[in-house]
This record gives sequence, C-alpha cells and structure tokens, in this order.
Amino acid sequence: MILLLLAWFLFYFLHSLLAATAVKAWLLHRLPACREPRYRLFYNLFAGSTLLAALWVHRQTDSPLLYQPGTGHTVAAICLLAAGAGVLLAAFRNFRLRSFAGLEREDYSALVTGGIHRLIRHPLYTGTALLLLGWCLQDPLLKNFLLLALTLLYIGVGSRLEEHKLLQLYGEAYRQYRQQVPAFLPHLFGLLLILQANQYPV
Repeated sequence: MILLLLAWFLFYFLHSLLAATAVKAWLLHRLPACREPRYRLFYNLFAGSTLLAALWVHRQTDSPLLYQPGTGHTVAAICLLAAGAGVLLAAFRNFRLRSFAGLEREDYSALVTGGIHRLIRHPLYTGTALLLLGWCLQDPLLKNFLLLALTLLYIGVGSRLEEHKLLQLYGEAYRQYRQQVPAFLPHLFGLLLILQANQYPV
C-alpha cells in the first residue's frame, strides 16, 4: 500500500511541478527546443505516461473491500459518474482541444468565464472528483478511497497554485471573477448563473 501511495504522490507532485511557472521558465531557458507548444505536448505525454504507471501500480495492489455495495450504492455511483462526465465535457467545450493537447500555441488573451465557468471556476477538478467518488461507491476498496483522499488533497493545493498563475495573467479581472464564482460547487439552484448571465455571457 505504501508503494501505491508513493506512486500517486509522485504523479501529482510531478504534475504540479512541471506546471509551475518558475519550473517551466527554467526548463525553457535550458531547453529552447521545448518552447510552446512543444512544452505543452511534452507535459501531456509525460503526465499521461506517469498516470498509466500509477494506474498500473494501483491495479496490482491488493486491498480490502470496505463494504458490500448494494443497489443504492450503484444508483448513486451511476449518478456521480454521469455528473462527473458531464462536467468534464462541459469544461472541455471551453478549451481549444488542439491547444490543450499541445498541437498549437495556447491563447491566454482572454479570461474564460463562459459556459460552465459561469457556475464554477475549476470544473476539471470538480468533474474528476465526482468520477472518483462514483468509482469508490461502486468499487469500495480501501485503495480507491485512499486515491480519492489524495486526489482531494491535490485539488486543494493544485487549485491554489493555478489561481496564483491566473491572478498573474489576468489581474483584477480574475480577482473579481473569483469573488463572484465559487471554486468547485455552484451556488444553490444555479442562482449564480442567473445573476451573472449579463456579466459573463456564453
């Protein structure tokens, strides 16, 4: 189990380290051939490779079953998985997939506030957490819940680092957006979407 925790810790640590502005600048200074969009492509390939390695360790690790899932768990799991997938799909609609994949230079000229970003600031994190929670309910192994806990910890740290970068990029515009839009869960009954419809049109 220690090897499993180490594998996921290294994945999340390296994922955040290579995304850090200072580390990226240091690497680009010493490896000019990796300038954008190549750096993004390299980052995605490295992240994908380390994710597959962590998943392999996860699959090979024995773990006790915490409880026997019933029909209620299955229904709740399906709802969470569907919600997580929906949030992720809505989030990707706000990104240029070629830029996200590292096939073309990313455009940082405008702050993304439309679509699902009118409701929450970090839909990729929210969608991932919902998927993992649904997985844990349906397959309640101890190792799955440990992964969920580690992921939630990473989301807390990673979102702070990401917001620091966004404040540097967009300044007051992001500061105001952050004050009006919650980080991970939308305001009750979507009232925020209604109130902000005129400020942040799709």
